[in-house]
Amino acid sequence: MTVIAIATIYGKPGKRSEVLKALEPEAKYVRESELTTEAYYFINPVEDVNLVYGIEVYESVENLETVHKTSGPFQEFVSQASALVSKPFDLDFFTPAFGFLTREKFSKLQGPDIFLLYVKFVVNPGKRDEAFEHLAELEKVVRDTEEQTYSYLYATSNSNPDEFIIIERYLNKDAFEVIHRNAPKFLEVFKTLDDKKLVASKNIIFATESGIGFLGRD
Repeated sequence: MTVIAIATIYGKPGKRSEVLKALEPEAKYVRESELTTEAYYFINPVEDVNLVYGIEVYESVENLETVHKTSGPFQEFVSQASALVSKPFDLDFFTPAFGFLTREKFSKLQGPDIFLLYVKFVVNPGKRDEAFEHLAELEKVVRDTEEQTYSYLYATSNSNPDEFIIIERYLNKDAFEVIHRNAPKFLEVFKTLDDKKLVASKNIIFATESGIGFLGRD
């Protein structure tokens, strides 16, 4: 079963660029040789300049454990990173629910103007399925009509049934703020979520592309 692993790498102050440099050869190896890894993509949170998030998609947890983690390039990265991080990285697991990590022709990194969000939701207990009914309607409209939305993937937490994430990428900031957030379906769905008190909390993390990794295999 496909699994999404979100890696949080805690760089020491001022060391994020060095962490990313250490990731480059390993990410290249994953793309070229580790075919059971479907995506391996790193982003830089805007507010915390020391963090790096990895969005990693594997055919299964077994592939992560027996193929990815045992490779020489991964072990080399871990060795190099030990002097660059303040503590060991975290790995949180999610299961894809609906949506798309990339449109077919946009799997490669797009450059500095890409507007990127990593959104963490917690719904009120037992309300995830009801929330998803409304959000799936929104995702279909986004998929069919918002060509400047390059990624719009929902995934459920493997550790908490009331948590889910959305990974969003847009051509630029206007594609998010002017087109997406002002779309009638977006306004309708989020009003419904508020009116029905389905969502307990939401944390929006703005990020930029690191230039390292890949979102799919064209």
